[in-house]
Amino acid sequence: MFTAKQLYTITFKLGITRKQIVEAMKKESLTKIELKHISECSIGERDGHIIIVMIIESRLMSDIIEIFNAEISPKFKRLFGDGAIVKTDVLTLNVSIVMLHNYMPLTNIYNGKIKEDWPDDLIFID
Repeated sequence: MFTAKQLYTITFKLGITRKQIVEAMKKESLTKIELKHISECSIGERDGHIIIVMIIESRLMSDIIEIFNAEISPKFKRLFGDGAIVKTDVLTLNVSIVMLHNYMPLTNIYNGKIKEDWPDDLIFID
């Protein structure tokens, strides 16, 4: 796991559909950079626009903007054309509190595992 994390919300222009993004992603293979640095990625909606929300991680915070501008943004431009992205919002994430329902690094994790004394009834199972 990397220590530097930023959450990107990428807003696409009107007319780009969820289906177009899903189809493009199915055809496109991920690069080693994307596999290494994108820890989470989802499609959503904001104000009638399709958005992609992704968490990009790296060892250094200064590397994340380079990863986005050199690898991720050009890929979207190639797949959907110039002007496909109308807005990008970025939030810096400092401390993980809850991950995947059950993992709380500040509370119940020791050496990368849930602590032995953590009660089973507090573990979410779907």
